[in-house]
Amino acid sequence: TWVKLTAITSTGVKKPNYIIMMFDQPVTSSSALPPIKKQVTTDADGLAYFDLNTMITSTTPTTYYFEAFVQDGANYVWKSVSHPTYNIAKGQMITSSIIVN
Repeated sequence: TWVKLTAITSTGVKKPNYIIMMFDQPVTSSSALPPIKKQVTTDADGLAYFDLNTMITSTTPTTYYFEAFVQDGANYVWKSVSHPTYNIAKGQMITSSIIVN
């Protein structure tokens, strides 16, 4: 069970060192971040690989929300343009991208 997301701009530039966070509830700019279920920093090719084998053990799909951030000192700056949402169950493999600025 895994999700591979590539952080990429609308013009096709892949973004390394972006922090992709996974949540089990929607993220809004008007409220504090919900608890982070997992976070992965993108590699040199902008890829974030979420290994979810130990976390997702049910065949019943659960909705997860993914957002991109960059760290600025102690703060996180929200960079997502798209807001991928997936219903993930045990054994699923998802490869996609998250549009960032």
